[in-house]
This record gives sequence, C-alpha cells and structure tokens, in this order.
Amino acid sequence: MRIILMSACLALQAVQAQDKTKPKTDQEIQACIIAGLNRAPQLQGEGFTVIVTNAVATFIGTSKKPGSKGGVYAIASACGATRVINNIVAAPDPKKKK
Repeated sequence: MRIILMSACLALQAVQAQDKTKPKTDQEIQACIIAGLNRAPQLQGEGFTVIVTNAVATFIGTSKKPGSKGGVYAIASACGATRVINNIVAAPDPKKKK
C-alpha cells in the first residue's frame, strides 16, 4: 500500500505542475486522470475505467494489486475532479485463505 501511495504522490506532483487557473472540462479532467494513472508505476496495467461527468470522476474496474483502489483519489482531485465515486473492486488477496 505504501508503494502505491508513493506512486500516486509522484503522479500527483506531475499533475499539480499543470495550469490550474482555468476551469477544466470533463474531457480535460478525464485525460489528466488517465495520464496520472499511466504515470503511477503501481497503477499502470490495472485497466481502470474512469468516466467524468460534471467534474465527478467515476472509477470502474477490478484492482489486481492490493491497495491500488485507494491510489485514484489523489490523482482525480489533483486533476480537478470535485468528487470521486470509486466503484473499483479489490481482487481477492491470494495470500489469505478462505
């Protein structure tokens, strides 16, 4: 989890370097989030889908790595999303026995 959050923080720093003075469209927010997910090493390859409507980012998918689900909040907020709906399902931990 710590590595994932650090990766999200690095992606967040890159996003924060962008111009924040103008309002962003849903398409700009979505593109920013996708770029942020692609820059975060621990979130790459997760295949999350993000849809932005009225500045609300909705994430859909199944995380392959434990802790990946939480990494999307910081990136979405930094990109201008006013709210995050996280519908990502965490994959079962193979180390845990049923």
